[in-house]
Amino acid sequence: GSCRAAVNNDVVSIPPNYPTSTTTPPTHSPTPNSERPKISNIAQGKSVVHIQAKELSKVIMSYPASLEEQRKIADCLASMDEVIRKAKDELAKWQELKKGLLQQMFV
Repeated sequence: GSCRAAVNNDVVSIPPNYPTSTTTPPTHSPTPNSERPKISNIAQGKSVVHIQAKELSKVIMSYPASLEEQRKIADCLASMDEVIRKAKDELAKWQELKKGLLQQMFV
């Protein structure tokens, strides 16, 4: 699929242009790495980057048309989020252990 984009002040709206056979919106529509150079090339500004609506509307962003494929991608990303959360919890435990050991060394 593809979509057109519209920008108003600091709010960005990118409504998808669904095929007429699609009745359900996509569950996940990330900006693929292949699209980022196109968007970077039209961005303007140094401290605050802006993209003119006219320019952004020319960028075509693709996403998997199949709802099943979109759900598989979303499930995969959710699984990765869970792995990251568990790793952060584990890291926090190791940091607490390290903190306790350092305190014991200097007591």
